[in-house]
Amino acid sequence: MIDIQDLHWRQIITAPNWLRHLVALSISMLIAAAGWYGVMSPELETAEHQQQQWITAQQTTQTYQRQLLKQPAADFLNEQLHQLDTQLQPYYYSAAQPADFIRYFTDFIALSGCQLIDIKRVSDTTAERFRVLRWQVKIQSSYFQFIEFVRLINSGSQLVTFNELAITGDSLLTLNMTISVYRLERSTS
Repeated sequence: MIDIQDLHWRQIITAPNWLRHLVALSISMLIAAAGWYGVMSPELETAEHQQQQWITAQQTTQTYQRQLLKQPAADFLNEQLHQLDTQLQPYYYSAAQPADFIRYFTDFIALSGCQLIDIKRVSDTTAERFRVLRWQVKIQSSYFQFIEFVRLINSGSQLVTFNELAITGDSLLTLNMTISVYRLERSTS
């Protein structure tokens, strides 16, 4: 009988295939178990935190539902809707907005240090509740100027997306992109 303490690596290397495979499998399982624990332990903590947030959200929802039952009549709610409509007024589409966006857009180009090479209007589309205004834009800038330009655009109150971004150049980049601005459509009801 061989004692575990009497085993040497040379004996394992020259051992039969089943023993070598068993040692390799044992080591692999140990590494996999340690990796699983390292990955899943933070995930379990995150899941517990999310469960706690879910319970808090349910309690808050129940509180809001109780408060909703105590809400005053429809006149008060209509007044609140009118106030919200007034607050949303800047986000609704109007015929003058394309020119306003060009001014808004070129101001951000100047502030970021980029140079506008070309801008042209691409066909607009209308989704269920949105009108999407699109422009094909070509600018020239450094990498950091472009990042500043994106930061300035995203700091505004409009929902803007950059699509079909093509970058050429080394230190001075030429960027071709499609910029889309989403505006609310007025409901017909």
